[in-house]
Amino acid sequence: MQGAQLNVYSSHGHDKSKVEVGVHMHALFGENSSEVVDYYYPLYSAQMNRIGKSRGWAPYQRNQFDAGRNSGGALIIGDVNESVEKILAMEETFGLTRFSAHMDVGGPSHTALMKSIELFGSKIAPKVREALKK
Repeated sequence: MQGAQLNVYSSHGHDKSKVEVGVHMHALFGENSSEVVDYYYPLYSAQMNRIGKSRGWAPYQRNQFDAGRNSGGALIIGDVNESVEKILAMEETFGLTRFSAHMDVGGPSHTALMKSIELFGSKIAPKVREALKK
């Protein structure tokens, strides 16, 4: 949380030292970035199109997916190193104390979902913690 937000937070009687900041992002992790991206895009876009149809959105495009995956985007879909870098960048930008990965958007296979969870728990989270010395 940054200066102006902290001032509002504390002006309402909250202790700045106890502030918690989190993000919740659509995510899927894999061993190979291009493989997980190519696998997940059709599933993810189909889900976005199902949601979008009822909300009047234009069909979801690959360029939107790719933009979401870039450094400023709201998706974390890729390999361990990309994912760690993006989480650390979010921590630096927002001062995160919490991170939540929403991994089932679009219905990835059980195998892909279990692999994603395993990579998050065994590789991504430990690397993030080590980088943050937590």
